[in-house]
Amino acid sequence: MLNFCTSLDAGYLPRGLAIHRSLERHADRFHLYVLCIDDAAHSYIESLGLPSATAIPLAELEAIDPELAAVRHTRSTGEYCWTAKPSLCRHLLDRVPSGEPLTYIDADMMFFADPQVLLDELGDASIMLVPHRFSPRRAHWSETDGIYNGGWITFRNDARAREALVWWRERCLEWCYDRREDGKFADQKYLDDWPERFEGVHALENPGAGVAPWNADQYELAERGGVPLADGRPIVFYHYSSLGLLRPSPASLLLAGVSRHFHTARRPVQLVWRRDPDYRAMSRRERTILWLPHLGQLGEAIVAIRGRRPELSAYWSSVSLATEARRFAAGMARRLLPQRVRSWVRRSA
Repeated sequence: MLNFCTSLDAGYLPRGLAIHRSLERHADRFHLYVLCIDDAAHSYIESLGLPSATAIPLAELEAIDPELAAVRHTRSTGEYCWTAKPSLCRHLLDRVPSGEPLTYIDADMMFFADPQVLLDELGDASIMLVPHRFSPRRAHWSETDGIYNGGWITFRNDARAREALVWWRERCLEWCYDRREDGKFADQKYLDDWPERFEGVHALENPGAGVAPWNADQYELAERGGVPLADGRPIVFYHYSSLGLLRPSPASLLLAGVSRHFHTARRPVQLVWRRDPDYRAMSRRERTILWLPHLGQLGEAIVAIRGRRPELSAYWSSVSLATEARRFAAGMARRLLPQRVRSWVRRSA
């Protein structure tokens, strides 16, 4: 049994359904624990009655960790999800048999192959981290964004992993924000020295894990038998970081890409989507074999959610156009500035 956990609010429900369905397609036996940041997400997931998923209300986690609840008002929703990550993993390890692994995964990912191949690499280690593997032109990002990505972290139910979780929880309660400050960034810069700080830490070597906008341009992407490949190796999961969904409108189309997918012949779904300007350049192969399949799954998820709870549509199409315009302008400025200035902007953002 593969045990995973993630966190999301109602705005991330389409992505939560997409990643769950990708696990259903590729994993043999798995269970996904979902920390629901709001009641709308919890009630919807509960209504599905999925045997391979458990919805955990935020109140449950906050009841056993009042120190976590105490900092909620100081964090945005995204920052609070990051802050809660070590508390969630520590809580859920009690539901995993002794010695077995639990893996936290970000909800904005999708699996293209069985993740068991990644867990097999854990061996005797207690913790497994996924390097960012930044492409050469983004290698300097490791200084500000971290060596490892927080989108996949595996913890074995043992003393060594629990020691790291206790330390990580304390750091995240002290400081966990979506900015780069004094050598910190969100929850993931804290991971940089884990191989030296803690025993039993393994850096995942399989390059098929963690293909993402920050490294995809360094790979030769291809597809064989419906499986996407990076330099000839199967891509196990892709991390769709920076993906945003907007309300369809003429104005939003100026700032984003658009893709139309059909769940059924009579139920068209238009997705207006964007990537952060830092990642705006995308090869045709990356778009075709990695992004369009995910957008199709998001379209199907949106149709499914609307069919049961049409009022939830407002949650994932509520990004303001003004916010997108500012994001677009800031990203374009970074792209046009000299490299040294761009590095300073990223450190200061």
